[in-house]
Amino acid sequence: MILLLHYFRPFTTLLTKGRQHRDILRRANLDVSWFSGIYHASRPRVSRGPYSAIAYRPVNEAPNSGGVLGSKRLRFLPTIWAPGTTLQPPGVQRLDMQSTNHPIFNLLPELLSQIFTYSVDALNPCETDAPINISSVCKAWRHTAISTPHLWSETWISRSGGCGFSFTINWHVVMDCDKKEFKAIVDILLVNSAVWKNVDITAQDNDSKELLGAIPARTPNLHKLSIRATEFSVAKLFDAPLIHLTHLRIESLTTYSPPGTSLVLENLRSLHIKGAKHSDVVEILSRSPSLEEANATFKFTTEESQQIRDRARFSLPHLRRLDLKVDFHTWDQEQPGPLDHIDLPVLETLLLLAFNCESANVSHSLWDLSINMVSRYEGSLKNLEMVVRCCGQPEPAFIHRIRGLKHLGIHISALQRFSSSKEQEKQPSKADNSCLESLRILDFMEFYDEEPVSTIIDLAEKDKSPDGVQSVILVLPPHFDVPLDSVMEIVDDDDWV
Repeated sequence: MILLLHYFRPFTTLLTKGRQHRDILRRANLDVSWFSGIYHASRPRVSRGPYSAIAYRPVNEAPNSGGVLGSKRLRFLPTIWAPGTTLQPPGVQRLDMQSTNHPIFNLLPELLSQIFTYSVDALNPCETDAPINISSVCKAWRHTAISTPHLWSETWISRSGGCGFSFTINWHVVMDCDKKEFKAIVDILLVNSAVWKNVDITAQDNDSKELLGAIPARTPNLHKLSIRATEFSVAKLFDAPLIHLTHLRIESLTTYSPPGTSLVLENLRSLHIKGAKHSDVVEILSRSPSLEEANATFKFTTEESQQIRDRARFSLPHLRRLDLKVDFHTWDQEQPGPLDHIDLPVLETLLLLAFNCESANVSHSLWDLSINMVSRYEGSLKNLEMVVRCCGQPEPAFIHRIRGLKHLGIHISALQRFSSSKEQEKQPSKADNSCLESLRILDFMEFYDEEPVSTIIDLAEKDKSPDGVQSVILVLPPHFDVPLDSVMEIVDDDDWV
């Protein structure tokens, strides 16, 4: 089981880790040994000031001859002791963390923020990180920190307030031996669902059902949501407002059903959806008026497309980047494409992958369909990468219609026409290509033929002007060489951004 918990710092100005942490804690008469990673279950400490000692103590278990922890797994609960109080032997004290009168609830927010900052890595924690830094003591303590929700739940989550908190659950299979711990974690998260902020859930349906069931009715402060599940209902997202949601990622099969409300995701900026039905993709797009970038992977059929076209057309006035991967199962010629009913007036970057694995008649016309899709946005496109996996060949002239194109990525097979003869076709004039700044050869390793690329380089050298125009970047494997004064600049595909 992997549970990663991040806390959003409740203050815009926080001290850095290290000496500054210790200084602020000493000024507040707080014992800093806890923050230095010193934990002694069998050696009590005496308080030195108001709420001065933070310790971790075993509950109902005593260490045996095997060491401080012994052979049994101990359960540790956070404890803060009032002024003048001496820590009593393990097992004597009892801690009621549910009581809001406990001293930890009276800590100044500034001090509590320092605990959060010190205990949680500034970067995303790796899979072996525990929620708090007691994982650095020993393996047994690390396991305790991960498996005992009480170490981070009652105090940390309840004090997150309006700042919210984020968590990542990556639990593909919950074994029978882990179900009790997993259920305890889920219960605590559900109790605090109102302050969820950035949530990433990867789990099977039976394990994620309760967590996903809280969305959206009980998660009004959700900002980012990522779901990887076996199945998910997109319509459910519109059962209640998600006015703060800016990023949405769904990698799951979906069963389409019309939403029961007219709610929209008014602040959604980024969408990544994979495995959903075409209808669900369009449903989310039509309800995301502020969308700026979208990544969608889905299957396309003429029958489903006809049902979608019966709806009203809509526009996405802010969408600038679209990454589209479409598996065409059936398509009738002269019928609209998958997004022909959507206006994208400011689309600048289009990454298109069109493929078909079933119907031969679709395969032969796939280039025509793909070119028609691209041509709809030729007025605003600046960056285009397209791979069409079919038996046919494109008409290269369509590229020249996109006057403002600065970057082109295309399959190596589409350049085969260059290899037979440099004079086979009339080359476009410099005016037609004056804006092109980079060319990327896609799927080069699959079609390992250097002749078309070498011909492109030779043509560029032959046709270059003496007025020192800006070089064109050619993105391909690094073993190609060009002259130092070449108008072509080669960039390794791995280094291309």
